[in-house]
Amino acid sequence: MIVLALTYDGLKALIDLITWGFLSWLTNPIINLWAMLTFVFWFYYLGVSFFKPGKMMGAKLASLGAPSLVGLLPWMGSLPFWTGGVIINLAAIYAEDLVETISPKGLGKIGQGLQNFKNRLKNK
Repeated sequence: MIVLALTYDGLKALIDLITWGFLSWLTNPIINLWAMLTFVFWFYYLGVSFFKPGKMMGAKLASLGAPSLVGLLPWMGSLPFWTGGVIINLAAIYAEDLVETISPKGLGKIGQGLQNFKNRLKNK
C-alpha cells in the first residue's frame, strides 16, 4: 500500500515538474480521486471499517480524506500526502488491534491459552 501511495505521489510530482504546475488543476483531481477510490476499496477488502463508531474512526477518515482535499491545491499536491495518509491509516488500524488485544477479554483469552499450554507441558 505504501509503495502504491508513493507511486501516486510521485506521479503527481512528476507531472507538476514536467508541466511546471500548469496541468495540476486537471491532473491532481483525477489522480486524487483514483487514489482515494483505490485505498478505500483496498481497506474495505481487508475488512477495515471506516464508519465503526468509536475506535479511531476520525483518524481513519481523516487519513484518507485530508490527502484528497489538500492534494487538490496546486504545488501542494506534489507533496507526499497520500503516503502519509496511508501510513497514518495503517498505524490507526494497528492501534485498534493492539487496544483490542490488551482489553480484559483479550487478556483473558491469552491467559487461558497460556494455561492450556502449561497443562500440556505438564502432561508430557
